Amino acid sequence: MLQIASPFQQIFDTDGSPLDNGYLYIGTANANPEVSPISLWWDDAGTIPAAQPIRTQNGYIVRNGSPARVYTSQEDYSLTVKNRNGLIVLTVLDATSFADADKISFVQDGIGAVTRTVQSKLRETVSVKDFGAIGDGIADDTLAIKAWLDYLITNTAEVGYWNDGIYSVDEGVLIIQPPSNIHWPGVQIETAGYKRTILKGRGTTQAPLLTIRNLPQSSPAGKFLKGGKLGPIGFDGSAQSAGWTASHGLSLQGVDGWEFGFINGEQVKGDVVHIPQNLYAVTNPDPYHVAFCVFLGIQANFCNGWALNNDNFVGFTSNEVFNVVMYNGLSGKGAIRSGGAGNIYKKISVGTCLGWAIEVYDGAGGGRASRETYQIAELDDPEYGIKVFNADQCIFDQVRIVHRYHAGIGYWPRESLRLADASHPSFSNTFLDIAHRIEAGGVKADLGGFIRCQGSNSIEGVEIVYKITDNAGFGITNSDVLSGANIDSLTSIRILTNVQGNRTVAFDNQSKPVAYVTINGSATIPNGGFAGIGNKIATTGEVYDRRNNFNTATSSYTVPVTGIYVFSCAFSVSGVTAGVRFRFGLFNETANQIIKYFSQETTSNLKLVFTGTGMVSLTAGEVVSFNADNNGGSAIPINTVFSNAAENNWSIQLLESAR
Repeated sequence: MLQIASPFQQIFDTDGSPLDNGYLYIGTANANPEVSPISLWWDDAGTIPAAQPIRTQNGYIVRNGSPARVYTSQEDYSLTVKNRNGLIVLTVLDATSFADADKISFVQDGIGAVTRTVQSKLRETVSVKDFGAIGDGIADDTLAIKAWLDYLITNTAEVGYWNDGIYSVDEGVLIIQPPSNIHWPGVQIETAGYKRTILKGRGTTQAPLLTIRNLPQSSPAGKFLKGGKLGPIGFDGSAQSAGWTASHGLSLQGVDGWEFGFINGEQVKGDVVHIPQNLYAVTNPDPYHVAFCVFLGIQANFCNGWALNNDNFVGFTSNEVFNVVMYNGLSGKGAIRSGGAGNIYKKISVGTCLGWAIEVYDGAGGGRASRETYQIAELDDPEYGIKVFNADQCIFDQVRIVHRYHAGIGYWPRESLRLADASHPSFSNTFLDIAHRIEAGGVKADLGGFIRCQGSNSIEGVEIVYKITDNAGFGITNSDVLSGANIDSLTSIRILTNVQGNRTVAFDNQSKPVAYVTINGSATIPNGGFAGIGNKIATTGEVYDRRNNFNTATSSYTVPVTGIYVFSCAFSVSGVTAGVRFRFGLFNETANQIIKYFSQETTSNLKLVFTGTGMVSLTAGEVVSFNADNNGGSAIPINTVFSNAAENNWSIQLLESAR
């Protein structure tokens, strides 16, 4: 096919618009054409003279209002083009240099603008197209983009431009890293915008599509890529193997102060943004940290990994991450997995994903998650909600979890909040503000747990505020919120609830555990048998029990926290012969032995009050009770005529928990 070319060349103004009512001056080569004009004609035969300046309309040279060509008998000439305001658009002293951009002048519109060459103007940005990339989603653009990135990392003063297109590339090849192990300026890459510049994996190997990293480090004081920029970019893993999990979109290591535009992942066979684990001297991630960066958005759709996965512990620090979105997660991974320090995650949206929506964790080495803030999150129908392990000074603010019913499965999330477990027992100084919205569809028994703590006694200074909107009409109560929580053994946690507008304290053990109970008025002190379960003294009921550890049915107390406790007791008798000895104290039902013992003897047959106070060491889970006997030959009743309830009681309170 023969291409039909336009018969007339169009000329443009400084703002890129067609030059309208412009002026062309043509003169002697290497001279000012306005001062030294040459003869021009409208026809090739040179019979129709053309007066200067030649005028333009809508970008075209015109004669009598119609596009036209102009001719000269000279082999060379100079040219000046001006717009309607008399501002110079183009100046050429030698027409034979038209093909050389470094010989064509360019003047930006505006007061104070200076003359430059067209070449210098064009080189303000370096396009990936300049290195031969096609971007049609079919051609292999791997080597072209690699050459472009290599040029940018050695010429960091220049700005790269990643044109609109789908660029098909091999995984694991595109790497931005400094040429030597020193602090190196980051590259500056502009893109065509959200979902317009896309890297598509060809499925050649399981590795990241794009990696930005520093070189291997030889000391804790790392050398980093500093102050770079990557505009909005997309990653497409649709051509990759469905079972892959490590072909991440963007992998980051050893970068400081970068700005990342909105990063979108579609069917990525790994994490959309991945921070790999890389520790110096086994435990220190500092030389490979990702710090002081801003992420304007991270989105994952139908991906096999997290939207953002920080696998380098506190090596991810002091970053700001906005607009994290995860929809239809496929492999048990949600929006954010991070064990970093001092990061802010703001505006998180999760819709129907397998696994945990948000996970804050620690691992072998690399430090403890701390000072992490998660703000404004909508977790709509994740399989699991939020898991926090071994963290300190974290905040979850304005979080909402939506519970939806799945036929044959039950409600998701199966579990809304999990704090610590036996392998990750430490969790402290953290605030969680979580609203729950329960949609209709199932029955109350189908609901997953609201909160769960697994085998930990090291949770301290934690406050949880729950607001529950019960659209299903289940009649959610505080007992439902705490059901299965396993929080009795925790050191310091406070849970406030607002169920359908009813604000209450559901659980509070931030003060030390304490129970104060009264002894049953009809109880008797047995004759002999001290230190046996049969000598347990029955109680009337609880006067005060901060953590609901006293069982009124069995008159026993279950120890909530391992530590040192203060035990106190008092009871009265009357009409007893002098010389009768009473033994009483705290009985460990678990170990079947007395662990605190007092002994007192009557001196008359008047009313007598016996008291005892002492410290005992107890282990979480042990069951204790008040035990007593006498040697007077028969059971002796508690005095109920002359005594009051305050005289017949026992109490137990934690003095200091074990560390």
